[in-house]
Amino acid sequence: MTDRIVQFRTTAERDLSQILRFIRKDNRKAARRFARAVEKVVDLLLEFPYLGTPYDETDPDFSEIRFAIVPGFKNYVLLYRPLENGIDVIRIFHGAREISAPN
Repeated sequence: MTDRIVQFRTTAERDLSQILRFIRKDNRKAARRFARAVEKVVDLLLEFPYLGTPYDETDPDFSEIRFAIVPGFKNYVLLYRPLENGIDVIRIFHGAREISAPN
């Protein structure tokens, strides 16, 4: 079996940092749980890249994009694209946010 890779775009890294900082203000333990939950969903998606739900099949800009809920944090979504040998994490955001098409 080949090694699977995770690519975190700069936008996803920035999102994760901002979310962790926001959560940490009120609850350090919850911030650590969130970080572990993101790791968990990324590991699962590495094994099953098409497990996530298609983001928007009607919009060609999002045709290859999928999303997965961060476990234990139902309002947070990980937006990603399956790759031949892994996944490309595009964004991590609160589900109430409107997200523009990825580049």
